[in-house]
Amino acid sequence: MVGAVDSDPSALEVARRAGLSAWPTPADALEAAGCQAAIVASPPHEHPDHAIGCLQAGLVVLVEKPFALSLEAAARIAQASAALGIPVTVGQNFRFLRRERAVQKALESGVGRLLGASIVSARSAAVAMPYLASVPYGPLWDIGIHHLDAVRVRLSSAPERVSMTVTRLGAERQRFDVRLQWSDGPSVVYQHSEGAPGYYHSEWIEGEHRAIVVDDQDVSLLFPSQRPRPVRVPRGPEPEQAVLDRFLESLATGDAGALCADDNLLTVAMLDAAVRSEQLGRPVTLGEAGEPSAVAHG
Repeated sequence: MVGAVDSDPSALEVARRAGLSAWPTPADALEAAGCQAAIVASPPHEHPDHAIGCLQAGLVVLVEKPFALSLEAAARIAQASAALGIPVTVGQNFRFLRRERAVQKALESGVGRLLGASIVSARSAAVAMPYLASVPYGPLWDIGIHHLDAVRVRLSSAPERVSMTVTRLGAERQRFDVRLQWSDGPSVVYQHSEGAPGYYHSEWIEGEHRAIVVDDQDVSLLFPSQRPRPVRVPRGPEPEQAVLDRFLESLATGDAGALCADDNLLTVAMLDAAVRSEQLGRPVTLGEAGEPSAVAHG
């Protein structure tokens, strides 16, 4: 670690006491740091400018999720990465949760063609970052992006249509209801309650032959005439460590792999479509938000 950038003087002092160089702006750091790579973990509306500034300085970049708050903004980063030939890794750490690894294993266990799924999640406002209050649809971009990204990765494709409604459940509580529809069949319903009394996550994933049940991090396969069978996976590195490992690989190889900017454009496109749907009051296709691959490559 070479140093840290933060606009808060007290944070800079903490970094200096830890033996790091510290600067108040990215421009100051890029001029003085002499580093090879950067982690962009600023508030999400600043991700495009900070990431592109680092890329233009020749740095390999890891961008914390959300990659950006719109498909247009995310595409700016992807275009800069492609034009400069410098990889961008996106911090989708939930992909490495035990739950996600177990679901992927379960999907390869004779489930058959997926017919649909329902996901219910909730979390307390106490765990949300304070800046989310100023971000439109903040919980969707902060926690929903993990769950919707997981669905897209599991199905190896983005949905054709997305719809969303947002319901106020009192002064400080919201419920996000999202429906994802694939042209070849599966329909996924995602419901998240923000500001709930506690944390909760469960899923029902139904296939032609078997079903998958998710209870927080525990995953089980359901059979027509047998008891549920737990799906166990080997212990892996902590999800954050797994992301950092792939970031370091991108520094060595010049390839960000599955966490690359282009791949994450598809996830941002899903959320962008959800926001547009809520604003327009109707389902929205990803094409209406802008074709992600075309936007990425010009």
